[in-house]
Amino acid sequence: MSKLFFSACIATIALAGPCQADTAFKGVAFITAIAGTCDGDTVGDRFNMTYHPFSVSGGTQTEHVAALNIFYTYGSQFNTLSTGNFSSVYKTTSNGGIGWSDYVSDFASAVLISKTTPTTLTATTPMVVMSGKIKNKDGSAGTQDCEISFDFSGVR
Repeated sequence: MSKLFFSACIATIALAGPCQADTAFKGVAFITAIAGTCDGDTVGDRFNMTYHPFSVSGGTQTEHVAALNIFYTYGSQFNTLSTGNFSSVYKTTSNGGIGWSDYVSDFASAVLISKTTPTTLTATTPMVVMSGKIKNKDGSAGTQDCEISFDFSGVR
């Protein structure tokens, strides 16, 4: 798993796009653990992800929202927080998605970020590696106790 994650980090660096006004990181996340009743997620699953911090040191974010977006082959999901950055405590997010149609979740999701490297993100930070958890990732009835742990590596 470590070699695969390292390879994903290198591939992510190679895919870096042009600079943008807001600091946002694009990359790959891997599910490292699952607890509770989850629908369709398994340890080792990977997905494309973007992370948009609410704020960064020494920079200005045009969009005042922390966002963790997951992209699949035929759709995407979002978790947004308009009150500040994610932290090591679960924060309830606005969530939903789009695929064959707009998706509005039945229940809220919650996100925590347990570790970020580097610990302080700036407007010029080129790459971030972080670990976190999402409760009820899909926002579905019957999966409120689902908790996935993930590792993410992304570049600006």
